[in-house]
Amino acid sequence: MRIIILHIIVLLIGCRGTPSNKPPIHLNPNMDNTERFDPQEENTFFENNMSMRVPVKGTIPRGYLKIDTEFYFGKNNNGRYIKKIPDNIDVSSDFVSRGRERFNIYCSACHGMLGDGNGLEVVNEIQKSKKESRIIMLTGYGNIPTAVAAIKAGAIDYLAKPANAEDIETALLADPSKKAYPPKDPMSADRIKWEHIHRVFELCNRNVSETARRLKMHRRTLQRILSKKSPR
Repeated sequence: MRIIILHIIVLLIGCRGTPSNKPPIHLNPNMDNTERFDPQEENTFFENNMSMRVPVKGTIPRGYLKIDTEFYFGKNNNGRYIKKIPDNIDVSSDFVSRGRERFNIYCSACHGMLGDGNGLEVVNEIQKSKKESRIIMLTGYGNIPTAVAAIKAGAIDYLAKPANAEDIETALLADPSKKAYPPKDPMSADRIKWEHIHRVFELCNRNVSETARRLKMHRRTLQRILSKKSPR
């Protein structure tokens, strides 16, 4: 019993917190003295030399599940654009002003203040100021004429939306002297036909009658094809 009491007294004396000038002992200092990196800074510790770690595939930040496709993307469950503003959005003057402000900051550079601009003009301006820039065009209009125009303007690659971060990184870091990897999902025969029609349409300065004559198609048939979305 005395031995137990003695041990307790020793423990209490040892834990009373006497001051010391010696630095504390860190059994595992890794989390106490981590090296600082700036955003996008190179880090040779990792194989891809990136200091910012890529999230695990399928990771979704909390609050960003975005199940309501009409609210977040303006599309219904069939992938078509909705024709009216969702009921859960309060279209007030503040809401419209906020939208105008966001558009002017993030969208007007490529789309113009009226939404009728052309991103190819931005590519031209970047090339003028810094020729060594590596530019990738992202667009929802995935057709050959626009891709050709983008490459001629100075872009190194052309990606149709939606494109994820991995696609963009691969395109930016690709070796221009090597052949590109074959696509996982190549264009179907219907898509190639659609692309060819649109290419001739662009070459004819979007003249429907002239395009129909050159393709030996009926004008109304051509108009129906042009009015439809691109096939997969």
